[in-house]
Amino acid sequence: RTYLLDTGDGFNVTDRRGSRGYYDEDVNGFAWLIDRDFSNPSKISVIRKGGIWVADDPDPIRLNSKYWGGDVDPVGELLHRISESLLRRCEESTRSGGQLDGKGWSFGNQRLSINKAGDQRELPLSQLTAIDVLRNNLCLWCQGRDEPTVELGMDDKNVFVLHRLLYEHLKDRPRSDDSEPQGLGRILFAKETTKTQFLIVSVVGLAFLVGAAGCAATQQWLAAWIAGAIGLALVIAAATTRKNALRCHAHGLFYQTAYGSQEIRYSDIATFTYHSVRMYYNGVYTGTNVSMSFMPAEGKPLKYSTNAKDITEFESLRDHVATVVGYRMLQQFQNGQAVTWTKNATFHPDHLEYHPTGFVGRKAPEQVPYSEITGTTIEHGSFFLWRTGVNKSVFRESTSMENFFPGFVMFSSREFRETTMPNR
Repeated sequence: RTYLLDTGDGFNVTDRRGSRGYYDEDVNGFAWLIDRDFSNPSKISVIRKGGIWVADDPDPIRLNSKYWGGDVDPVGELLHRISESLLRRCEESTRSGGQLDGKGWSFGNQRLSINKAGDQRELPLSQLTAIDVLRNNLCLWCQGRDEPTVELGMDDKNVFVLHRLLYEHLKDRPRSDDSEPQGLGRILFAKETTKTQFLIVSVVGLAFLVGAAGCAATQQWLAAWIAGAIGLALVIAAATTRKNALRCHAHGLFYQTAYGSQEIRYSDIATFTYHSVRMYYNGVYTGTNVSMSFMPAEGKPLKYSTNAKDITEFESLRDHVATVVGYRMLQQFQNGQAVTWTKNATFHPDHLEYHPTGFVGRKAPEQVPYSEITGTTIEHGSFFLWRTGVNKSVFRESTSMENFFPGFVMFSSREFRETTMPNR
């Protein structure tokens, strides 16, 4: 175990090596990565990984710990102060010709140098077009490439600081994605059917077919038909999903299946549906089932479903698409139009019209002025809305309803509040 004590301008460390104290200025390396743990079905926990490097010690002070989601990180304020202090010193150093060092890389003189075994490169910042944190890696894109040119682990020394420095360098520069309307732009992430998944489904399907043949040989016809049908279905499923691949680009999506390919730009999406369910077996988290539907104004929808242990990338995609569609809905609302949220709710210029949940189905529509809405929450896949003078929520909606997330983005935006309640 490692214990940190904040001393105001530094910190004390107590671990198996004993106790020692440092000032914030002694820190010359920092790493900070936040992840989530779904192993507890009733409550999500937050996992913090990283470390602090100090001048007189080559080994980092490890920061790996877990705390419940919704709770305050017990050392979050200290880590924020340390990282900001290091960032300020690194900014001053690199501006005056100094160098920031990390694991297999260095940054200085307006260039990033990669110094890994078999990978020796110089990347001038003038060639850098975009940065993002994906799959817990800092990804850098250069001119003329859809795939990341460099990927560095966020839990490695000073990658957190490098991210901030590169962001400051790029924030006032026009993104190359915005000036290239043709194509879908750089690849943010890709999901493909793995060979392991293909082999498992194929082997299980073939096992059922062998079992069906055995049952037929002993004239157990019902069992043979059932096993044969299951085996054939699994083999067909393995064959048809072997080439399934979803690529998320800067401007849209590309989906490849055995039957062909389809692409859709974010700007062409009219409605969007997102649904996720965490799955457990005997209390052990086995992954999250995710399904998404992207409906364009014209043409057929793009539908995708999968099971994944880590759905961070899918949630980022959900939030991005919801923002694009939601702000389009906001423009319609600001023009005085009534805007449909879900099939059970509609935004009107001065009120929200909704269908309350009844004992069976939905009740007749009711209206609540925006000024009487006192709060909202999202819990266990459901949205709840409260109004003045009522002790329980007056409207409940599933977050898996079509266009829930775009409408929620619009409803939660500062522009929506300024339009509906200008005096607040």
